[in-house]
Amino acid sequence: MRKKLSVLFLILMLIMNQAAPMGIKAADAADEVKVYVENGEGSLTEGDGTAQRPYQNIRTALKQIQTGQTLVLVGEVSYTKYETYEDESPKPLFIDKDITIVGSDTSAGLKIRSMIQLGADVTFRDMWLQMVPQAGNARGTTIYAAGHTLVLDAVDTRVGTSTLQDDVRPLISGGAYQGEEGKMGSHTTIKVVNPISQTKIAAIYAGDYYRDSEQDKVDIELDSKLVDTEIHAAGADGHTLTGNVNVTLGKDSNVTDFDKTDLIGELNVNVKAGAHIDTLSFSGINNLTMAEKSRITLPKEADFNVNNVFCEKNAVLDLRQMSTNPSVANNFTGVTVVGEDQTCGSVLVGNDTTLEIKGEVYGLTKLNVNGSEYMARFVENHCYIQAKASSSGNFTIEGTQYTNFQLNKKKTEEIYSWIIGKLENEDADDFYWIGDADKKSVISQQGKEYYYPVEFKKADGTVYKPTFEELFYDYDLALTKENGEAVDLEEAAFCSWDEECINEGQSQYNQVMVCIYDWENCKGELTLTLTHSKTGKSIPMGNGELYAAGGIVDLAQRYLWDQY
Repeated sequence: MRKKLSVLFLILMLIMNQAAPMGIKAADAADEVKVYVENGEGSLTEGDGTAQRPYQNIRTALKQIQTGQTLVLVGEVSYTKYETYEDESPKPLFIDKDITIVGSDTSAGLKIRSMIQLGADVTFRDMWLQMVPQAGNARGTTIYAAGHTLVLDAVDTRVGTSTLQDDVRPLISGGAYQGEEGKMGSHTTIKVVNPISQTKIAAIYAGDYYRDSEQDKVDIELDSKLVDTEIHAAGADGHTLTGNVNVTLGKDSNVTDFDKTDLIGELNVNVKAGAHIDTLSFSGINNLTMAEKSRITLPKEADFNVNNVFCEKNAVLDLRQMSTNPSVANNFTGVTVVGEDQTCGSVLVGNDTTLEIKGEVYGLTKLNVNGSEYMARFVENHCYIQAKASSSGNFTIEGTQYTNFQLNKKKTEEIYSWIIGKLENEDADDFYWIGDADKKSVISQQGKEYYYPVEFKKADGTVYKPTFEELFYDYDLALTKENGEAVDLEEAAFCSWDEECINEGQSQYNQVMVCIYDWENCKGELTLTLTHSKTGKSIPMGNGELYAAGGIVDLAQRYLWDQY
């Protein structure tokens, strides 16, 4: 009997142990408590906050809801009968509990005729927020974060549906409304994320409208459009903000500038992974951090003057359009560990400018190389980047399409300079015309194309084909008359490499194509000369002679003169 009881006890303990986690999970799932409200301006005592009997007044709902709960707006919930101060100015709707406010469906939301003031961390999500402006109050549609966290997550911010009111959107301030002292937190966070087509903000002020303010820091994450595309890093009307401001920009932001006039502290900018920013001037920024696969393109007249740059893997900082030298006052940090699963970022610098880094370079970053993206040909002997000589990091052009260049890192007592140099063309030891090109050749028809192949050999005698870039940039072609006068290769004739042969690889050899446009100015003996610009080596065509035959027509593409 005792044995049977022991067995039953063990079985019971096993069942209880297995059931316990299930009970905990069930309790966790029930943690979210929803409080419902509709109408918004009905009886203060009607309803109990359930889905079946929602509260009828927003004031009652905000009074009864508890921290951590979710307020569900059923239909259009109004707050237009606002309380006033002694001067009859409207009091803001005050939310002083950490709650989330959502719409019961996509058309549900809050229609409010006063400001909103936070006294706690509040998230508005999946709802329609209509902040109707008050007559004579330009800032009457402001949400005051007041040192707390404000999140607008997939929020429709339009007023009504008229396009005439498209720019009437909420403003956001990190400060508090006048007369609301004592409700300020010490760390403002403003997030506008997961935008829908009608998510737009009128303007963002990190500081206060009415007074100088101080914050531990202000964090702004923006992934939507602004009406005023300048983010104000301090207060309005000359009011200062003491504290650091950190701005994170997503792919849907349209920021064009930062107003740092009254900021007493640092402004740091982060570009989110995958975001492309091409409207923003970066001047007076402390830390600029570019997340993975982000891209910044600076417009022609933009400024780039930041203290520190952090360029993460596959990020691209494109400075090529700038007409002035971009500058980094302190350090430039690339990817510090590069492995098989990690590719460093890229900085793209124009052929007429230099990236001036006053501090040190850390990690590895590509210079003017970004996968298959087209880059202008490097300029030989141009200094693309300068930094302190104590730099431990480096730049690389590995993967460039211009394989006849190298990046030279030259050191003086104080600075490193990254300068482009040309590789010695070891493959160009010998090159010569082949086939009938060693004899006179008749060009017998105006407007017809004639082809002359060239063979290139390495030092070991191996025949090879130079790249497209080598042919067009390292070799010069000239066509001259028997009196030594150069043929005009724009008006009288065309002389260049056969691009079809180069690009499609249809021939074992590279070929020069000649076509005469102006017969009278080219008739007679011509000399086609190929010169290697680096070494100065030249080869004239067939002892220097082609022959434009003038009246001879309908002959094959190439002839030996001694046949006639």
